[in-house]
Amino acid sequence: MIFNKVHCIFEQSGTFKKAFEELGYNAIDYDIEKTENTNVVTDLFTQIFLASQEKKSEVFDNINPDDLVLAFFPCTYFSDQNQLLSRGDSYGQKEWSVEKKLKHSIDLMNKRSEFYTYLCSLCLIAIKKGFKLVIENPYGKVNFLKHFFPIKPGIIIYNRRKLGDGYKKPTQFFFINCKPTFNLQNEYVENKKQKQTIENNRGISRSIISPDFAKNFIKTFIIE
Repeated sequence: MIFNKVHCIFEQSGTFKKAFEELGYNAIDYDIEKTENTNVVTDLFTQIFLASQEKKSEVFDNINPDDLVLAFFPCTYFSDQNQLLSRGDSYGQKEWSVEKKLKHSIDLMNKRSEFYTYLCSLCLIAIKKGFKLVIENPYGKVNFLKHFFPIKPGIIIYNRRKLGDGYKKPTQFFFINCKPTFNLQNEYVENKKQKQTIENNRGISRSIISPDFAKNFIKTFIIE
């Protein structure tokens, strides 16, 4: 895969941005909240909406066809756990009334629809503008995207530890306007440590990806 600049969106940790920079690429990090790793703080959902409506967008107006966008799109409403909550089968819902479960399920479905619209809109923006887009999201048995998203994952990593991460969490990557490179690497050392999950104040859970995993992933599946 050949590209000029890398735009990392929704990546709170800045891990991939730093890995790209170490490999010699110009990388910019955009997020909803300010951290020490964020270059541009903006409401990314608003930016996706504006770009999808062909209106001025401070983020997507600066992305060119020879750029790569790496999106760690929030997975809260696509996860296996969300399906459990929607059915009212979570342990914490054991004492809930049917009425409470139904109202909660309506709320979750409405939020899922909103986030799914943003996800599809992001893909449509990439297709129209012609830039390369890679989207990261968890993978599971009843994951919503697995069953309903029209784009199939280019890569599914069932155990991230085997690429040097400290968190096993199965992860899928969708490739739009590009394909993974599948370079053979031999220096992987499986990481047995477990990392914690961080959560921002908008209720979006994100797991921390290790620098080793980021660098191994980029060298194996992104750069030629």
